Amino acid sequence: MLLAEDNDVNARITTSLLKLRGIDVVRARIGEEALELYEDSEPGGFDAVLMDIKMPGMDGWEAARRIRASARPDAQRIALVALSANAFAEDARRSRAVGMDGHIGKPVDFDELEALFGRIRSGRCKGKDNA
Repeated sequence: MLLAEDNDVNARITTSLLKLRGIDVVRARIGEEALELYEDSEPGGFDAVLMDIKMPGMDGWEAARRIRASARPDAQRIALVALSANAFAEDARRSRAVGMDGHIGKPVDFDELEALFGRIRSGRCKGKDNA
């Protein structure tokens, strides 16, 4: 999993909890780095991207939009989930508008995240309200 998170404390906690669930994590600190790590990986190299939407420079929404616009064969399949301290419906709508599959609040509720990934895998998330 690719984790794009500029806050070191949030990144450490999220990474630790994901690793406890057996998930390998690669961290990006800014949107540009997340996009670069995705583009430099083999297609299918990441199963999912957890993307903080409020990062300095390129925000998570722009990075997600560029991932979806990529010509890579996995660009439309990879699970893209927004992470945000804001639980505003407007943010969730914007996340969906740029092609993200869901929008999760921080701190991350890992049961909610697992349920969201289950809906993404079953194809029930695209274009739905996942806030």
